[in-house]
Amino acid sequence: MISVPWTKLTLKILTVAGVFVICAGLRFGHEFFVPLALSILLSLILSPLVTLGERIRLPRPVSAIIIAVMFLGMLGVAGFFIAGQASSLARKLPEYQSNAMAKLAKIQVPFAQWLKQFNEAMSDLETGSGRNPRPEDVRPGVAREPVKVEVMEGAPRPFHVASIVVGPIFSMAGSIALVLLLVIFFLIYEPEIRDRIIRLAGDAQVNMTTQTMTEATLGVSSYLLSQSLVNISCGLLLGVGLYAFGVPAAFLWGALAGVLRFIPYLGPIIGASVPVLMSFGAFPGWTRSLLIAGFFATLELLVGNVVEPLVYGKRTGLSPLAVVLAAVFWAWMWGVVGLILAVPLTLCLVSIGKYVPSLGFLTIALGDEPALEPKVQVYHRLLGRHQEQAAELLEKELAAGKPLAEFYDRVVLPVLQMAQTDLQHGKLDEEKAAALFASIREIVDDVADSARLERDKKAVPSGADPGVEPCKATILCLPASDRTDELSAHMLAQVLALRGCQAKALSVEKMAGEVMDLVKAEGADLVVICALPPTNLLRARYLYKRLRRRFEEMPIVEGLLGSADARRIEARIAPDGKATIISSFVEADKAIPEIAREAAMRSRLRNGVP
Repeated sequence: MISVPWTKLTLKILTVAGVFVICAGLRFGHEFFVPLALSILLSLILSPLVTLGERIRLPRPVSAIIIAVMFLGMLGVAGFFIAGQASSLARKLPEYQSNAMAKLAKIQVPFAQWLKQFNEAMSDLETGSGRNPRPEDVRPGVAREPVKVEVMEGAPRPFHVASIVVGPIFSMAGSIALVLLLVIFFLIYEPEIRDRIIRLAGDAQVNMTTQTMTEATLGVSSYLLSQSLVNISCGLLLGVGLYAFGVPAAFLWGALAGVLRFIPYLGPIIGASVPVLMSFGAFPGWTRSLLIAGFFATLELLVGNVVEPLVYGKRTGLSPLAVVLAAVFWAWMWGVVGLILAVPLTLCLVSIGKYVPSLGFLTIALGDEPALEPKVQVYHRLLGRHQEQAAELLEKELAAGKPLAEFYDRVVLPVLQMAQTDLQHGKLDEEKAAALFASIREIVDDVADSARLERDKKAVPSGADPGVEPCKATILCLPASDRTDELSAHMLAQVLALRGCQAKALSVEKMAGEVMDLVKAEGADLVVICALPPTNLLRARYLYKRLRRRFEEMPIVEGLLGSADARRIEARIAPDGKATIISSFVEADKAIPEIAREAAMRSRLRNGVP
């Protein structure tokens, strides 16, 4: 038998097919999966309370049953109270409807007339009778249209009525009982279920499985419990507030708003709009409706910006786009129940994706962690010629309060290295590279100007940073061979200038002989050769040897910026061992000013200058 190896394409096709099969199963098996998902999430919410019962020496089964029964009792009391309010409201709805129509008619808006006609048409459909012709509409000699005769069935039989009324009640009661039974089962046997899942995963996956289950149970459970408490409290406050305003069935609308807050984004809006519309028909004038709308808006702002960040933090673990997509997906799967469960179910998927490598795409696609590192984001936007967006990202990184040297090391220098690598491998053409380097040059100039202004605000009258002695030495930064070296030399000169040094970067277009003449003409006390390894090392070695032969006493620094093994390649670029090696802007910011001061002092002593 010939075995065919599994190719990556085959595995991808099987993965996609498996995803479609799972989605189809969830969609068509909703009668089974919805109660199961509800019971799992409810058990996650109640699990901390059961654990609390265990801490006070209650057996786990007893604690689970007590918590579940108390939860069911609270739901029963709330349901009975809300059903009474709904029944009372139903009797007054026609009155509120007529009041709303009268108020709309007074303001004479086209929508009001359309709504009135639509309401009349719906009333005719519900009663099943059209408008009878008036006597003045009947003219002699003109045949009237035949009157439609509708055959009505006799009075419905009692068993038929009972099946219509009682059937849905028994179905709902059965679903509640099933969910409650599953919740009690999950709460009692949670440790055993966890052990069995670990055994199914295998001994080699104990660590991964344990971390996944801990994240999914403790993290998601804590978030769901906190969110439930916040939403219940918010619903109670809304009910009390609406009752104070005199809104009919105030606690019904408060409970509805509390439940709808589980629906991301749209839930609070829907929960507020219904009682506002109800007040529009229940009260004369517009004042009370506007006050109720303002009450909802104020409470939602306080809960969203003060209470929720204090209770469970600003981050839910999901990106805003993931929340919207999850709401659409689960609503398509399971309707209103799926819409309410969208965020908790997606949170569980993200928790699983953190520890299961094959499902890591779930965390990347749905999680709220940045999809790319800042350096990759900047490089990506520069390649797409979105200079403004790249500048905004860089300004955001610099706004964290880090020094300019550290900012260059962490973000800008890696961008230069990625561009250099792509150039070497032919992935970046010269035209795009030129535009990219020009954009980086403009951005770093703007960033350096901002850092200089910030320094000047904090500086003492001498013009330098407080506690930093100005460096009077002249420093030249020489690029080894290409534009990445030229940019790194330019950035290094900016960093040194912030330290009070007289630093200048030369152009990469200068020939070696011209560089030697410029070093002498500028009266440089210190020279820094900037090169980005692993390339340009031969050119850096050549410049170093030329400088050393002509300026024997001048200190020379080899700036192997971004190199992880600068010490190892020191002998290749400075065979005499007299060069100072630095590998980062932070290191240069600390070492070069001190070396330059000593060099300037020796130069003044040699020239007899005090």
